[in-house]
Amino acid sequence: MPAGANRPLAGITVLDFGQVYQGPYATLLMAKAGADVIKIEAPQGEPLRRRAPPGKSTTFPIAMLNSNKRAITLNLKHDRLALRLDPFRRGRGPPARDSRR
Repeated sequence: MPAGANRPLAGITVLDFGQVYQGPYATLLMAKAGADVIKIEAPQGEPLRRRAPPGKSTTFPIAMLNSNKRAITLNLKHDRLALRLDPFRRGRGPPARDSRR
């Protein structure tokens, strides 16, 4: 039996597009519950990563919030994403209504 197979979210794959705190924290909890979480970042990295002190590659919150996750860099303006997804967690609220109606 693979490690973590008895956790509630074992076998679930989650793509984490969240930035700063709320989204990464939610997916951190999913990872701790056994989900396979893949952190997706733009080529320049998420905003919190860019706050690292000179000479450092990351900040403590980034290291903490992204533990138990795999990570890739993806340029969503040019790359195509074709994966089997389970839950999809978005970092922003629902799209605004079209006011032209």
